[in-house]
Amino acid sequence: MLVDKNVINELYQDAGERRVQKARLYVRTGRTEIEKIHYENPQQFEITGKVTGQEIYRTHISVNNGEIEDVICECADYQNRYAACKHIVATMMQFVENSKYENIIHSEDSRTINKKLQIDSKYRNFKQIVNEFYSDEMQKTEA
Repeated sequence: MLVDKNVINELYQDAGERRVQKARLYVRTGRTEIEKIHYENPQQFEITGKVTGQEIYRTHISVNNGEIEDVICECADYQNRYAACKHIVATMMQFVENSKYENIIHSEDSRTINKKLQIDSKYRNFKQIVNEFYSDEMQKTEA
């Protein structure tokens, strides 16, 4: 496992159930992207991502010695609370639940991780466009 369960639980508890559910939707619809990883072990890492909601929000999570050291997001919810928002939770979910990142970390030299993420991002953007188109079309057929 890439992240210590206590770190995940602390982040999700800080955000609250409503934000966790919204974050899950962002991940499921392909609107969450990991852009940069600095990983040592499940208790020592930093991840930077972006989440597309009404706007594109940049996120950053830093964990040091098994403790959440810092979380940052550009959204209004974070700016008002200075605590985990749905975008930060979505970034963590994407990192934890997508086996691709575990495969990259365990099979690649750390210098090549971020290059590989940049190459993969263009395919995620396409997937996001397809998901948005599908969602719009489904709403039209329901109306």
